[in-house]
Amino acid sequence: MFRISLRKSFSFFIVVILFSFFATVIAQQPTTYKVLGISVEGNKTADPATIILNSGLKVGDEIQIPGDKTLNAIRQLWALNIFKDIQILIDREIADGVFLLIKVSEYSRVERVIIEGNDGIDTDDIEKEITFLRGSILKPQDISKLKGRILNLYKTEGYLNASVNIEQFVYFSADTLDDDITVIWRNKKDFSNELPVEYFSGERSYSNLISRIKDRIVLKMTIEEGDEVVVRDIKFVGNTAFEEGDLEGAMDETSEAVWWQFWSSAEFNPDNFKKDMELIVDYYRSQGYRDAE
Repeated sequence: MFRISLRKSFSFFIVVILFSFFATVIAQQPTTYKVLGISVEGNKTADPATIILNSGLKVGDEIQIPGDKTLNAIRQLWALNIFKDIQILIDREIADGVFLLIKVSEYSRVERVIIEGNDGIDTDDIEKEITFLRGSILKPQDISKLKGRILNLYKTEGYLNASVNIEQFVYFSADTLDDDITVIWRNKKDFSNELPVEYFSGERSYSNLISRIKDRIVLKMTIEEGDEVVVRDIKFVGNTAFEEGDLEGAMDETSEAVWWQFWSSAEFNPDNFKKDMELIVDYYRSQGYRDAE
């Protein structure tokens, strides 16, 4: 009696496990739906019809969720490079099929860049390093690259201790009572930090100015230049074959600051200094010192 009861219990246990396994597998299989409609949510500047068209999804399609068509739709929308998040969801399901929702989040667009703190380098020269235009898409890496270009610009001018801080400001309010418009932008991380920006009467010719700029970003670039690094003296160590003047003469870019040559530049540029070191090695080798380094 005991053996029969144990065998029956064991068999029942196996059946229960197998049934649970197949039920789980069936539940994980993607379901096929007929698309009855497609809507878009979260877009600010992108046209909904254009988003749907670029997704490749169409009313009447037979799709699986998740499935190849929805994944391909997301890939195609990513390729537009204007969204930082894309989701395709079932908005509503009825007996005949489903209504899809393409939910997107767009990258911010630049309204303008405000530069403060520069003295040693003209604003025009700094603006040449800004590669994005008003209204263009702004990605996080764009800000990092801009910061790197500005720091490199300062380095070439001898400001090795310069620092650059770039803050993002979002639209808060606008005063349209006067002929000109004053727009208040707030720091994204600190709402107590406000930035007023004047829009002159000529810019009011743009239709719906406020609606055009309210979803954009103002970048405030604050520069701390630090002291300019100047070459006061050049010393050579280990040279016995040539005079220091000969070695200095082999250098093209790096020179000492001397008071009577006030017109000449003696700021230290690391890249130019590296090139001058190579010129000195070339000078030694041209004089027969092949192993110089």
